[in-house]
Amino acid sequence: MEVPMWRCVDGSEYIIERFKKEPKWKQVGEAITKFQHILEGKLEVDVKEIYAGFELYDNNSLTHGENFQLQEGGTIDFPAEDVTKIDVTEAMDGIKGL
Repeated sequence: MEVPMWRCVDGSEYIIERFKKEPKWKQVGEAITKFQHILEGKLEVDVKEIYAGFELYDNNSLTHGENFQLQEGGTIDFPAEDVTKIDVTEAMDGIKGL
């Protein structure tokens, strides 16, 4: 089986924040820090993800990876994971101090 060239081996692309207007750099930094905590929480014995960088897009735009897949393969087989839709309320229940 041939691995599609637009899929980073063992990598993932995430949408980490949706700003209502163009963000300040401080807001971008805060979103990245929050995301890193989510990413670290996904660790498994044989899997470790690391933060490698970011890009800013308009809310209704495809990511670079999604655009490339659509252009080169005609379909988006590996969409970016939208972590802005994750509800951590249940996971936070029972944690002391909250």
